[in-house]
Amino acid sequence: MENNSKELYALLEMYNSDSASDNPELVVFPQKKKRLTKHRRKRVSSHGVAPQVCGGRTVSLTLALSLLLCWLLTLTWLAVVLNAQIQHIDSTVQSVVAGSQGVPEALQKCHSMSKQLQQNQTALFLKLDLLTSQLNNFTTQVTTISGSLSRVEQRFKASPELIKVPHDLDTLTGNIASLGSQLQDLVGTVAQLKDTDAKLSDTAKSLQTNITSLRQEMLSLSAPVAANLTPTVDIQAINTTINTLRTNLSLINDTLSKKIQWAQDDQANQYKLIVSLQERNENVSTRVTSLQNECSSQGTQLTALNTTVDKLSSQVSKQEEHWNQVSGKVTELSSVCSELRNNNSQLSEQLDNMKRALIVESPPRTTTDTSATGDNLNTTTGIPASVNASEHKS
Repeated sequence: MENNSKELYALLEMYNSDSASDNPELVVFPQKKKRLTKHRRKRVSSHGVAPQVCGGRTVSLTLALSLLLCWLLTLTWLAVVLNAQIQHIDSTVQSVVAGSQGVPEALQKCHSMSKQLQQNQTALFLKLDLLTSQLNNFTTQVTTISGSLSRVEQRFKASPELIKVPHDLDTLTGNIASLGSQLQDLVGTVAQLKDTDAKLSDTAKSLQTNITSLRQEMLSLSAPVAANLTPTVDIQAINTTINTLRTNLSLINDTLSKKIQWAQDDQANQYKLIVSLQERNENVSTRVTSLQNECSSQGTQLTALNTTVDKLSSQVSKQEEHWNQVSGKVTELSSVCSELRNNNSQLSEQLDNMKRALIVESPPRTTTDTSATGDNLNTTTGIPASVNASEHKS
């Protein structure tokens, strides 16, 4: 029995040492034959005891042989069962290896995708910083523009006359046009008055010539009358004619003097009107120039404000479009990150399930075999166990 137990322990040690092989060789140590010590007895004893001793020995030998056969049969049955279990474990390990061959590629893809996501995240953070700086600049510009607009409103409120500047300009342009037409009319009237004055001067000259001619005629007539002592009838007729001529001349002189005085008065009044109109024209022109300068300055300011407002509105629209694009990209990246997280969680769950399956399927006695299979898995995948563990944690 002791020999049989020794053989059983030897078989178990062979199984533990050569478990990686598919067909373990069974080495059965041959049973040592018992040395039969023949005791030479004296032949003096009786011959009837020898057959009984031989029969007992044969019975013991048959029993020993039967026990050996039973033991061998049990050992072979155990070897067959162990071989079947080993083959089953090998098949499961091979299936696990075949299933885990695609895991490193997926992990590498996840690794590269995570790096790309980190790079995209840094780029997005930089773009967000730029956007924040641009928005800050935009807010400062808007505040300055609002301050300038408030100042303009305060100026308009303080001096509401500026609001009426275009209406005043229109009225002034109309007044200037009317003044120009009046000046043209005055120029025409002055020309007419000059013509009448020239005509009156001509008539006065003609009257003076006529008077001188009449005086000469009078003198010529008075000389022969005094010399010849003409009759009184002719003298009276001449006197009457002279008186009539005097009255006519006096009337003509009065009318001419009155007309000349009227013309002079009209000329003085017209001259005063012309001077006042010139002064008003100068005042209006100066006021118009000042208003034009103010309007031009206000117009330049308004155009500058309009251009700045247009630029700011265009920048705001561009920033809104860019912000919408960035928000869309961020949503896409968040969806991609969620998908990658789901994939990572699924991969981690699959790896955990595979590890659990390996732990459950591996027998508790063969710890060295499981460690060897784990090393083989790591060597076949080409990734060390520490790297796999770190990737699984990530």
